[in-house]
Amino acid sequence: MIKQKKHKHKHKHHHSSQVIVVQQPPRQQHYHRSSLPEIATFAIIAGASYAIIDNVFYKQAGERYEYVEKPLR
Repeated sequence: MIKQKKHKHKHKHHHSSQVIVVQQPPRQQHYHRSSLPEIATFAIIAGASYAIIDNVFYKQAGERYEYVEKPLR
């Protein structure tokens, strides 16, 4: 049986309560209407149609759904 020494911390940990979220645009910038994934959810916000895929909004523009950072309200 091998005994391991307990590691004692001699310094204090300083934890910040601030969380920074960096959101990058999705790799898929647009979808054709016929190629939307099955998991797409649809919503109408302020009269505009959106497809929501993995919590990312795509606004309908003709036959395409194009990425938007935030839907208009």
